[in-house]
Amino acid sequence: MKSLSIVVLAGGAGKRLRSITKNKIPKPLTKFHKKPFLDYLLRHLSKFEFENIIIISGHLGKQIAKLYDKKIIKKSKIICLIEKKPMGTAGALNLIKNKIKKKFILINGDTFFRINLNLISKIKIGNNIGLCILTDKNYNTETNKLLNLNIYKKKIILTNNLKYINSGIYLLSPKIFKFLNSKRQSLENEILPQLIKKKKLLEIKKKGLFIDIGTPKTFKIAKKIFNNFKNV
Repeated sequence: MKSLSIVVLAGGAGKRLRSITKNKIPKPLTKFHKKPFLDYLLRHLSKFEFENIIIISGHLGKQIAKLYDKKIIKKSKIICLIEKKPMGTAGALNLIKNKIKKKFILINGDTFFRINLNLISKIKIGNNIGLCILTDKNYNTETNKLLNLNIYKKKIILTNNLKYINSGIYLLSPKIFKFLNSKRQSLENEILPQLIKKKKLLEIKKKGLFIDIGTPKTFKIAKKIFNNFKNV
């Protein structure tokens, strides 16, 4: 068992998907083949036998906690934390800053990227704050969370030409917590640009099955993918 933790961000209100959730279930609990999307994601993450998988939820988060809190999937313990108020994709990390003392993997709870996280966890980031996993621009993405990114000397830079997308998976140092405040913060729009400007964010490009359920359009595409790959 690996002592690193995986943190899953599952606190969004899912406003763009309310035609499907009806605001009655959190977005990660939308179902594919009668199973919540989060089931597929957790099953994939548990393959790598990390010690803890921490789910940070907010909107309707008690439903997620009821299903998964304190469960053991393979060798990974599931820990569910619930925001008292919406804090954004960066602000949510305040819930774990006193719990995590070593590097960790951070993942968006509305995307599924089939890559080997054991290999990601072994990457040495040195004095950098983090590593961002990129993938080629994909037909199954439709989000405003993704930065315009390019690469220069193995470091991510901002660009007007979108060549790669942020897959929503990061390997982060606990130093990331120094960039947080007590207010609502966006990881994508506030923290990552700071790291990029400071040249403290590394990149690695990966290819693999990538699924995004964030909008009705991508949700429909995800349905087709799950129909073809029931054992993702």
